[in-house]
Amino acid sequence: MQSAFPVIPMLQNYCSWEWQILSPDVRQRVGSLEEGTKETITVETVPVSKKAPLYARWSQQDDGSKDFWEVGLVFHNESSDRRLAYFPTLESITPSIESCLRKADILMVDGTFWSENELVRMGAAVRDSRSMGHLPISGQSGIAERLASIPAKRKIMIHINNSNPILKKDSIERYALEQLGFEVAYDGMEVEV
Repeated sequence: MQSAFPVIPMLQNYCSWEWQILSPDVRQRVGSLEEGTKETITVETVPVSKKAPLYARWSQQDDGSKDFWEVGLVFHNESSDRRLAYFPTLESITPSIESCLRKADILMVDGTFWSENELVRMGAAVRDSRSMGHLPISGQSGIAERLASIPAKRKIMIHINNSNPILKKDSIERYALEQLGFEVAYDGMEVEV
């Protein structure tokens, strides 16, 4: 995986890192939130997509054991019993993904594209949002419609492409999204679980 998606060389000039293997079969404890406390965060890995991104240098020979390229994460603060569901890409909302979203207090979900053919209309791409692995926010069976009934206290759109009109605070699309109870993430945003 490290050769297929070379994130380590990208990060080494900016921060220190520790490689961790996550598995959908194992909930992993991350450790104390503060020194001297017994609070811990448990991380659950949820499979999202088996499709490798176009930019990844990968072939079946590299590592045939990798079933999923993209995952969502559910962070559970055992002390507060609150959960944050983090799904930066969603090519579909499977029953297992929906179950995780329904249990979460805070959703941070894929807001890459507003519409199915956003980039095609602009002449910036030939593929639509779904063929790139992202459900659009709007439209029938779009993310907004699918998540409208989820009881989370906060629903936050993340991973937003620069073509997405929700980035404009005064856009009709942003207003429509906010009326449905969604927020748009911004640089420096903090959430508490």
